[in-house]
Amino acid sequence: MKIPSILAVSLLVWGLASASKPLIANAQIGKVKTETSSSSEIETLVSGSQTLVSGSETLASESEALASESEALTSETEIASLTTATKDELILKGEPILGKKLGTGASEVAAAAAAIATKASLEAAEAAEEAESAVASARAASGKAETLASTAAAANARAALQAEKSNELAQAEAAAAAEAQAKAAAAAKATQLALKVAEIAVKTEADAAAAAVAAAKARAVADAAAARATAVNAIAEAEAEASAQAESAAGVAQAAASAAAEAQASASAAAATSEASAEAGAWAGELKLPPLARLSPLKKENTEEWSVKRGSTSSSRVYSRIEQKQRR
Repeated sequence: MKIPSILAVSLLVWGLASASKPLIANAQIGKVKTETSSSSEIETLVSGSQTLVSGSETLASESEALASESEALTSETEIASLTTATKDELILKGEPILGKKLGTGASEVAAAAAAIATKASLEAAEAAEEAESAVASARAASGKAETLASTAAAANARAALQAEKSNELAQAEAAAAAEAQAKAAAAAKATQLALKVAEIAVKTEADAAAAAVAAAKARAVADAAAARATAVNAIAEAEAEASAQAESAAGVAQAAASAAAEAQASASAAAATSEASAEAGAWAGELKLPPLARLSPLKKENTEEWSVKRGSTSSSRVYSRIEQKQRR
């Protein structure tokens, strides 16, 4: 009755043992992949190793259950053989011939049962050995899985550090990009301000040039005005000098007129004296004075007024004309 269960258990142990080898191979392949795989593959490998450990533990528990069942089967087989021997002895005591027949059949059955039990115990021993080897393989796989798990943890730690460094680098690059954008914006604003300042400077320069032209024109006008003022001053000085000369000439003319008046008065007195002597009858033997030329008094027509013409006078002409008239 226990043989099918033993066979089933042995088949289960064999299946688990054969299944543990691909798991170990997969674990080793996973170990090779962890050296060049990403963190997702490492997590898959860790989960596979955990599954392998749980499978090995299940296999160990099933192998222990198989060993206990094989021991129970052996004990039951021994009990059955003892019971059969006791029955044979009882039958032989009551009925020798029938007991002999029954004892022979029972001994054959007991021998067959013992053979089956022996075979089952051998199979159980083999199954136990296979289970032990499977447990050893599972333990080895568990050790490898732990190693892989530690390697995966280290790889995860390195990946986390690398990710953190990458994040820091990305943040630094983002900050540098933002700073560069800010500097570019500031440079653009500075360029705009420089352009505005340049435009203002150009306008200021144009205004300065216009102011310089206006100043040059004003200077030219001032120079012309100064020249005119100089000319006017010269004319005024000439007029003042001419008026002074005219005043002196007028004084000379007045002196000449007074001298002429005195001469005329003396001539009149002489004429009166001669007339008086003539009236006195002193005609014979009297010397007569020669007739004197009468000087006509000066008129305004004889003295020309001079005209001042912008820096030139005609005083010399006036003097020359007065002298000519006096000579006449």
